[in-house]
Amino acid sequence: MPPPGPPAGAKGNWDWLLAVAQAPARPYSPPAGLASGVVAGGRYLFKGITANNTATAAGLITVVDGADSGGVPVFYLPVGASTAASSPFLGDGILCEIGLFIVVTGLAGKVTVWAASLHDYPFTPPGE
Repeated sequence: MPPPGPPAGAKGNWDWLLAVAQAPARPYSPPAGLASGVVAGGRYLFKGITANNTATAAGLITVVDGADSGGVPVFYLPVGASTAASSPFLGDGILCEIGLFIVVTGLAGKVTVWAASLHDYPFTPPGE
């Protein structure tokens, strides 16, 4: 449930964004299984990632702020062969303005991206 609204005088400022950063993260899965692609479009606070690699080779997951692999890399998660890995949950998160896109290299299995959607909170400041 989103917070009731911004504190007085905080509408559209960074204090409000910090308050929203305390919102719980929700799980998002890539639409095409473990292929590279858009996980979610729009403004999100990226909070963490979990992966289960069933391949016999190690791989890498890159989280990008963008609509394709040409966006700005914000996080890397190396995953060993036949193992699971997760990132630490990242405090207030990493603000992604365009969307969450993952680039998957050499993995098979399942990935879950944890993020808080800023679509639920209409008082966040515009991108600068």
